[in-house]
Amino acid sequence: MPGRDASIVASVLRDPLARVAELGGDPAALCARAGVALHGEAGALPLAAFVAFFQEAARMLGAPGFGWSTGAVLDIATLGPAGQTIARAPRLGAGLRLFCDSFAAVQGASELELEVAEGRAQLRYRILDPAIWPRDQDAELTLSVLEAYIRRAAGPAWRPDEIWFEHAPRDAGAARRFDAPVRFLAPVNALVFAERVLDRPLPEAEAEAFRAAARTLAAAAHAHRQGLDLPRRVAREILRSFGFAPVSQAEVARRLGLSRRSLRRHLEDCGTQFSEILADCRDQAAMRLLGSGCGIEETALRLGYADAAAFSRAFRARQGLPPGRWLLAQRRG
Repeated sequence: MPGRDASIVASVLRDPLARVAELGGDPAALCARAGVALHGEAGALPLAAFVAFFQEAARMLGAPGFGWSTGAVLDIATLGPAGQTIARAPRLGAGLRLFCDSFAAVQGASELELEVAEGRAQLRYRILDPAIWPRDQDAELTLSVLEAYIRRAAGPAWRPDEIWFEHAPRDAGAARRFDAPVRFLAPVNALVFAERVLDRPLPEAEAEAFRAAARTLAAAAHAHRQGLDLPRRVAREILRSFGFAPVSQAEVARRLGLSRRSLRRHLEDCGTQFSEILADCRDQAAMRLLGSGCGIEETALRLGYADAAAFSRAFRARQGLPPGRWLLAQRRG
């Protein structure tokens, strides 16, 4: 369900394709292997194919750091109007907040959020569709792009205080690639840094042009989100909550601007109910978390179960096997 709106602007592949060629790879063969059909830079690509492109590129080139190194040189203007606009923001904070607000126009079935508390900023990114996995290269690419954007304001020597990745480390030297403390198997991909950095001016600021474009971008992204049918919007809010807050029908209804009763009635009109969507989201997320190395207790906690036993019972009831045996069967098969 969450993946039907999962696409990304096609122009973003321009620099990665050039980098593949620079590293001695065959861009056309790589696109064919990843299922990427290129027809110029206009339009959109399925997000699953985009993510597969980076996974396959890292494998074919023998370059486990391909996503991270490519993000550092990717021209943010290839992200379309949103990328072109945030480059002209008067200050870093204004640019990042607009990018978060307009991200749905760049990439569907995903979230980009900026949270500030107690002097610390947390810039969080994740794909909300659990079926798009593995996606470690995409996570590293995106955080690298964001880090490079922050450096436009903070200077070339700037480094985040922490970097979070939802995937497990791929090799013993993985953490050394990032020049900052790294937390793997985190609930989300994130850059953590001092709040004061948000006040830094950007060198290419054009305040009037930025303000005019910002209104248009935010409105387009809002229209995109509202254009999803109600079950997908509910699934999106559930998936956003995993790892951060308990999931409740009342809270999801509030976020969608509905009463709990109205949400229940509208979902019934769509032929479903909140509990069915929640169970589906939990199952998909559980399979991804277990497969990525997250333990049963941690998986239960992130998905909002009372304890590991409750998670195991629910998982077995729907999948036919308890989590541990299901994971063993996946590894054998």
